[in-house]
Amino acid sequence: CYRRQAVPLGDGTGATMAAPMSLNSRLEFAITELRVQMLSTEVLFGFQLQGTFREEFSHLSGVARVLDVVALTSLVVTLAALIAAPAQHRIVERGNATRRVLEMIGWLSGIALVSWAVTFGCDGFIVSEYFLGRRVAIAAAVGAFALAMGMWFVLPKLCGRPELPNEKLPDFEEPSLREKINQMLREA
Repeated sequence: CYRRQAVPLGDGTGATMAAPMSLNSRLEFAITELRVQMLSTEVLFGFQLQGTFREEFSHLSGVARVLDVVALTSLVVTLAALIAAPAQHRIVERGNATRRVLEMIGWLSGIALVSWAVTFGCDGFIVSEYFLGRRVAIAAAVGAFALAMGMWFVLPKLCGRPELPNEKLPDFEEPSLREKINQMLREA
């Protein structure tokens, strides 16, 4: 959660550095990211649910039907994880920024991404088995799961994340009334 804002170093050279974000700014940024993930999860859930009621569903193998239930369940877990953090922020913390909620958002985002990867693997199997057979379907499922996990968890470690300065974030930060009103309007 580091926004690239140019802040002059004050050494007369005109050089700048990235400005650290406040706890409240980081929390709002993270919650906005969760909202984007939630929207795409809802769309995927709609497609997944629609597939269950299509006539072609009866032509799927028993394994594919079970994996469809696993994929739907995984999407429900994803939605629950994505809804939990903003609800905690609004209800438990009363809209105040806390380090606990920020850390919980990171943890719940990880759960959501893993369950999304499970959904991609299941769907890869279902589609591939229907058209290409079970062996290809197993490879597609493992490949889809591994690709998603690799893109979300392995690639960032390999590429290296930007180093954050050793700054101490407060445990609690109360936003101004204006910021709380903006939060309420965004969440409505």
